[in-house]
Parts: sequence; C-alpha cells; structure tokens
Amino acid sequence: MAYLKMNFVSACLSRSVSVSLLLPSGKVEELSTIANEGYKKGAPMKVIYLLGGIMEDESGWCINSRLPSYAEEHDYLIVMPNGEGKGYINQGKDRFYDFISKELPSFIESRFYVGSKKEDRIIAGLSMGGFGALVHAFSKPDFWGYAGAFSPLLCDSVWGDKKTHPLSLAIKAEKERTPLPKVFHAIGEDDFFHEDNLRFLNKTKGFKMLDIKSQIIPGFGHEWAFWDREIKEFLDWLDEERNG
Repeated sequence: MAYLKMNFVSACLSRSVSVSLLLPSGKVEELSTIANEGYKKGAPMKVIYLLGGIMEDESGWCINSRLPSYAEEHDYLIVMPNGEGKGYINQGKDRFYDFISKELPSFIESRFYVGSKKEDRIIAGLSMGGFGALVHAFSKPDFWGYAGAFSPLLCDSVWGDKKTHPLSLAIKAEKERTPLPKVFHAIGEDDFFHEDNLRFLNKTKGFKMLDIKSQIIPGFGHEWAFWDREIKEFLDWLDEERNG
C-alpha cells in the first residue's frame, strides 16, 4: 500500500487543498512476480472518497485507525480530502459540495487509472464526514454507487438548511421514486448522536428507494475505536456487495 499526500489549487475553493491517498501496490504474495516482471495494468481501480470529521484533517483516518493495514486486503484507491470543518456542502464562497462532487473526482479520474462509472465511485465518512457522505450520495444517486456513514451527525440544521439534510433528501427520493445508492450505516449505542440516528432510521424504515444496512453497536461512543472497527466492516461489506 502506497501513501501519497498532495496539495493542489482548487478551482471551486480558490485555495490550496490537502488530500491524502492510499494507493494499492503489491500484496505480499505478488512481490516476487513484481520484482521479476514489474507491475502490470489490470482492471481500473474503484475509488473510495473517505471523509473525516470536524476535528480531522486529511490525515485523520491514517493516523487514528488501522485503515492502511485494512486497505492492503482490498483493491481500492482511497482519497481523503481535508474538509476544513465545512460539512462538505456549499456555504458562501466555500464550495465544498462542488469540490467533492465535481472537481475532486474529475481530478482523480483524469490522473489515476480508475473507473468512471457510478459503481466505481464510493463515498463514506465519519461524524461530519458521515453527514457529508449521505448528502452527496442522496443528492447525486446517479453519480455514486455506494455510501458509508459511521456515527453521522444527523441533528437538524448544523450545516446548510433542511432541504440539504439527508433525511429530506431521502424523503424526496422516495416520493420521486429515485433509487438511492446502497448504504452501510453504523452508530455506537453510547454515541451522543445515537438518538438522531435512530430517528433517521425510523423515518426511513420501509423506504423502497433506500437499501440501508445498519449496525447499532453497544459499548461504543463517538470514538476512533468504533470507526476503526467499522471501516474494516465497511470494506468487507463493499466486497460482498460488489462480488455478490
């Protein structure tokens, strides 16, 4: 697994943005072949846009979890942008929604050997990033193939307005009969966002346009021990969904 860190000037944000990437390289059993024959071009990689919380920058996932170790078992390019505590939505001149939904995927897909179909793009995140992942997945269901939300911040009116809340977007999709990306959701029983997440799950229960696998885990709060556990579960779930 290769770890890359880049800075580039964002057209949407009018400033330099930091992004970390985990790039699949050779697995242990492949090293001998690579040493003798070099790397061979295979199928285009799938991409996970993995969003951090309000307290994390682009390095949070790699510093606080065993993601690099888990990622070695899977063939995804994992892209982790710095969200700067902005909720991953447009707010005035901070056009983070446009950056995540348009500019960053365009940049990645033009410079790395990755797929450009809906099924090739996955968006996930923790806390603020879980909120952002659901907003993006539900507002552009033809663009994103899968979504993951770990302890998402789902209380009312934290970022944006009611129309951009994941619940409002899910209700709109249900009324318009618009299929949404499959979602992996997880929340700890001791998390202070537990009640807000239960409300979201109860109100979307029975929605035909939303296929959501939810895990409510006792003994965990809003903490990295939980997110470390769930990112591994999410990667395994993705493989099952894609190969099933």
